[in-house]
Order: sequence, then structure tokens, then C-alpha cells
Amino acid sequence: MNAKFISGIILALLITTGSAHAEGGCPQGFYPQNSPSVKSCIPFPSTGGGTVQTGPKWSSRWGAIAQDKTSGVVGAVANRNNKRQAKKDALAECKARGGSDCRSELEYINQCVAIIQGLTGSNFSHAETVEQAIDLGTSACKKRGDTDCHIYYKACSLPVQVR
Repeated sequence: MNAKFISGIILALLITTGSAHAEGGCPQGFYPQNSPSVKSCIPFPSTGGGTVQTGPKWSSRWGAIAQDKTSGVVGAVANRNNKRQAKKDALAECKARGGSDCRSELEYINQCVAIIQGLTGSNFSHAETVEQAIDLGTSACKKRGDTDCHIYYKACSLPVQVR
């Protein structure tokens, strides 16, 4: 065989067996960062820096309960973006329902709430699930000696996925 023929075969093999990876076996936009025991790929600074966003991102949600203890009027809200807004909205709800001396009784984040009403008063409870909140409130109502314990309000303010 002549040298041109062999050179042509070698050149053809080099062209057709190219790798899908860029420099050092890393994907496009990354470069190798190798130590004696670990091989890794790091993004080039022009591709957005060193942090890679993985997994979902969650946003907390708030709820609140306000009450006028003199009249018994209650205002309750759920799914607000922050504690301040939840408290403000619960107070406004209480006043809109006729309360004149409304005060914040409970603020909660990423949980469920229940108001259990009895003949002698009400209980505000919060827990991971609405069922747990109802159970806690009902137990407290009965422990107080009340006989007609029933659900007045229930809601959840659970985190929402934003990414």
C-alpha cells in the first residue's frame, strides 16, 4: 500500500469517529476540572456561572385568624404571600363582618387551620393537615367541657411550586 492511501484511511477514521463531547470529555459549554481522584466538568463563566438550578422551587403561603372577642366575630384568610398580608387581611375580614375590636389570634405558614366552635367558645388550631387541625381543635373543645363542638372554619395555606 502506498503512503497516500494509508494517510487517507487514517484521516477518514479520524473524521468519522469524532466524539460528541467537547474538551476533555465534557459537554458543550463545560470544561474539565480534574484532580488525581475525581474528574468533573464545570460550566464556562459565560454560560451563567457556577450554580446550576435543580429541582423545584417552592413559595410559602400564610393564613391568619382575627377575632373580636366581645362580639365573637371572626375573620379568617388563607393563601397569602406573607405574614403581614395575612394578618392585615384577616383583621379587615373581621371588621367587614361587623367586628369593632378585632385582634389577630393566629398566623400560620404552610399548614392547615380549623376553628372549632362550641357552646362556650371556640378553638383555633393548626397542623400539617386539615384533619389533624380539626382533631386538635375538637379535642380541646371537648376537654374544655363543651358538648356541641363543630367545625366553623377550615382551610389550608400550603406552599406552591413556582419553578
